[in-house]
Amino acid sequence: MNLHTIFFKGETLNFIDLFIRISILYFMLLGSGKLMGFRQPGIITFYNFLMAAGISHIAASCMVNPESKLVDAIAIIVIYTLIHLFISYLYVKFP
Repeated sequence: MNLHTIFFKGETLNFIDLFIRISILYFMLLGSGKLMGFRQPGIITFYNFLMAAGISHIAASCMVNPESKLVDAIAIIVIYTLIHLFISYLYVKFP
């Protein structure tokens, strides 16, 4: 198990490295959802649904694509979450 392989290479992953990579992305998505405040799926707005679907699609494509880097997926999830929080803040300040 090499951290450089887990974070920067996707083609040469064995089962344990792949499991660690998927676990990291899972907890990133869990933290992102908690930060964005998705509470009840029945009351979720259309915008929040699109944001959650977009983030989950990005993570899923990075899990499946063997050429993808984990660092890229983490950066995309963090930036996507920050953009959502900024837009939500602006919506509260200037409805």
